[in-house]
Amino acid sequence: MNPRASGAGYELLARRHLEHAGLTFCAANVAVRGGELDLIMRDGSVTVFVEVRYRRSANYGDAAS
Repeated sequence: MNPRASGAGYELLARRHLEHAGLTFCAANVAVRGGELDLIMRDGSVTVFVEVRYRRSANYGDAAS
């Protein structure tokens, strides 16, 4: 699987997880100056910007809980 397709799969998993936690999806893969926002979600009145990262192991750090 190419890296872009793999990244899209993990972004979808992250989106589903956040929606299950009660956040509302707004947009994905939004181009901004200097890069891209993977996901934009809403948590009530708060806008949440999400960067999705995948690591095969936690040897060099893992996701925040």
